Amino acid sequence: MIPAEKLCSIRDYLETNFPEITVTDFFNSDLMLHVFYLGEESKMVSVRRAFLENKSISEIQIFLEKSKIADFLKNVKPVSIAVDEDGNITVAKQYILRNRF
Repeated sequence: MIPAEKLCSIRDYLETNFPEITVTDFFNSDLMLHVFYLGEESKMVSVRRAFLENKSISEIQIFLEKSKIADFLKNVKPVSIAVDEDGNITVAKQYILRNRF
């Protein structure tokens, strides 16, 4: 199980950068990733479980700041951002269907 503090560090980052938008999240066990939705279905960040397990809270916070994920989310709509187990980022401008598994 992913420690809540690690998930909170991502949620806090998103809520700080988007104070007017509600952030919701859930774990997708089929795909082994944690998904964060920002407001409506136009912005999404998914993070592989292995990335969250292998990084400390401070490493996650540093990654988020250096990666400029918030800038992508602010400048592209709709957008889906995926972080793999190695911290590689894929940005896709697409419509996102909100499915909870």
